[in-house]
Amino acid sequence: MAPSHCDTNNQSNAVPVAMPAAVVRLGKPTPRIGFGTASATLGQAEGRAGVTQAVLHALDAGYRHFDTASSYNTEAAVGDAVAQAVRAGKIASRDDLYITTKLWIADAHPGRVLPALQKSLWNLRMEYVDMYLIHFPVSMWPPAVEGAIMVVKDDLVEMDMKGVWEEMEECHRRGLARAIGVSNFTCKKLEYLLSFTKIPPAANQVVNCNPSSFGMSRTVIFLWNVLYCRLSLSPPTYSVTHLPSFLFLYEFFPCCLHFPFAHVLIENEQVEVHPYCRQNKLRAYCRDKGIQLCAYSPLGGKGAPWANNSVMDSPILEQIAHEKGKTVAQVGV
Repeated sequence: MAPSHCDTNNQSNAVPVAMPAAVVRLGKPTPRIGFGTASATLGQAEGRAGVTQAVLHALDAGYRHFDTASSYNTEAAVGDAVAQAVRAGKIASRDDLYITTKLWIADAHPGRVLPALQKSLWNLRMEYVDMYLIHFPVSMWPPAVEGAIMVVKDDLVEMDMKGVWEEMEECHRRGLARAIGVSNFTCKKLEYLLSFTKIPPAANQVVNCNPSSFGMSRTVIFLWNVLYCRLSLSPPTYSVTHLPSFLFLYEFFPCCLHFPFAHVLIENEQVEVHPYCRQNKLRAYCRDKGIQLCAYSPLGGKGAPWANNSVMDSPILEQIAHEKGKTVAQVGV
């Protein structure tokens, strides 16, 4: 279902219309528009009830794809909203939805992946997720306090990618994750992953506008400086706008290429894409490999403490919107 327009009181005033979905080989078709559930305060300001209400409003508006993560502190709220929606008859069952969650860096170690997903499923009160992603291509030593999500710079370590991915594949084989993927992986990291995968990633979510320079050191910089706002950023270099925008779009490239070490096709790439963050290199890579591209934050995340407001404040987009009788958001999407 496609989102409908809502009034200033966040009440739906239009009937949602059918929204196309991208057909993938792993799991069910993915709705082309999704609703993210992270916030700049990692759910602290909104509270569990606030996030739950946001998800319920999104369901009323027609969203059926919801993205969360263990580090967002919103899995339980998403589960609450889904349970309430089923009881109220908004949806027939959880199976009507597409749910994505992510493996946190402290759990990105062999032996911790499956328990981490089981914990996420317990939070969500679900038997499976439609997509499970490795959140970052880096690991961190588990914190002294189990479940803490604070990034400790000195505890960041190189990921045992092969060992972690083998357990991601086990999550898929057990039916706990209908599809598995990665987040913040560059083309180079994807190529390395593909050299040993039995089940290639179905998604990759990237935050840096310059993927060619996003190596291990950039990952550390991102985690330390951006996600937890420890240091100031330069907007022209980083455009990290996922958290407040709550929107995902899918651009589909037909899946047609096999990889030499892969048993199935790679189908999906999730990245930040908007008119001021075009991801040309990564988009070309996806097109060449037959990978479906998922764009998050197409509206730029205006209002976030680290965001670049170039999309919603763009005079060019405003002019186009005026000429076409649309809103800037509609043009941006």
